[in-house]
Amino acid sequence: MDAPATAQGPNADQPAVHRLRILRGLRPELYQHPLDSAALQKLKGFPGFETLVRKFWDLGLDKVLYLGNVSSHTRITPKQYPDLHRMVETAAMVLDVPVPEVYIELDPQPNAMAIGINRPSIVLTTGLLQSFPRPQVLYAIGHEVGHIKSAHVLYLNMATYLGVVTEIASELTLGLGGLIGAGLQLALLEWARKSEFTADRASLLVVQDLEVVIRGIMLLAGAQVIPRGQESLDEFVQQAEELESQSESITKFWKWLILLGRAHPFAVLRASELIKWHKSGAFESILNPAAAPGA
Repeated sequence: MDAPATAQGPNADQPAVHRLRILRGLRPELYQHPLDSAALQKLKGFPGFETLVRKFWDLGLDKVLYLGNVSSHTRITPKQYPDLHRMVETAAMVLDVPVPEVYIELDPQPNAMAIGINRPSIVLTTGLLQSFPRPQVLYAIGHEVGHIKSAHVLYLNMATYLGVVTEIASELTLGLGGLIGAGLQLALLEWARKSEFTADRASLLVVQDLEVVIRGIMLLAGAQVIPRGQESLDEFVQQAEELESQSESITKFWKWLILLGRAHPFAVLRASELIKWHKSGAFESILNPAAAPGA
């Protein structure tokens, strides 16, 4: 694998989106990571979880997040940054979902997020758009559209804003004081981490090029500061393989302690999980179901 390009912004290294396969009728369970599924079932089994979900609705979080976007961020439309809007349209078309709204947030940290339930939207930071080449911007968009496709957004927003809501609840007596325990918070964060594996699979289905996605994950791990021509995707893949070989020797306790409080898994672990899924043939069977064994 060659070194990743470091061209600035989403106008560089334009991917051949016209060659992407459109996955009409795609069902999220076809690419859902088993760890995501297991963590979600555990989360739903926590006493009080469904009540917590209803409280988030009652507080009007969906409307608040929408107003926050409209009031503070630049909305991208076919007339406002049409190149970027077409990339969102492409990701939505490939995964067979309605086109979400997309906003740009002034933030030097490369990041992307999906928010909103009734009116889902994607927020891309200026740091991501300025430091990621175009193919990796499409990867980031595909990842967030994957969250929307898999109906992750409500729970992800809960994981993000749970601390804020808890603080408000303690002051306004909203009936959440005894409901939100440390165990439920940790279970929500555990599921959020596992959901990233599913969204990474969705991003691969959008981009349909493993190297592009691994480069994107590599950039999230800080590789954007490496001078052009001195990057090595092969080295990053080897790093992921080393992590896979050593993970069995790390006890569950230490894994839990290392990840405690994190809403995202480690970038190298994400790369390792995605490479395993690609090697399993599951990605190809979704992309080309007619060629799958037994088809």
